Amino acid sequence: MVEIFPFQQRAQGIATEQLTVRLANFFNTYINPIAMENIGWKYYIFYCVWVCVEISTVYFLFPETHNRTLEELSFMFEGKEKQKKVEEGVEKVLHGEDEIHGKNSVKLEEVKASKV
Repeated sequence: MVEIFPFQQRAQGIATEQLTVRLANFFNTYINPIAMENIGWKYYIFYCVWVCVEISTVYFLFPETHNRTLEELSFMFEGKEKQKKVEEGVEKVLHGEDEIHGKNSVKLEEVKASKV
């Protein structure tokens, strides 16, 4: 899950994930036995309701990332300004305006013409 965080926020994302996991482990280790002892089988009802809340949260609030490229995920999580910067960079390279490759870089029109 850490891979989807922008690089600047990766440490905060890992810390949040670790805190959540450790709190869940604490709850499962110390709270569940107390609840089972005090209310018995009725605790299973609470547990099933909680699982439904978790499933609903994931289904309705988490974005779908299946079958998407890393670039698409980057655009999804980092916003439109990142997408615009990448598209401008691609256009510069395709139109021979790239400073790295210089004026001798192959243009998109030349590639299309050579395939025909």
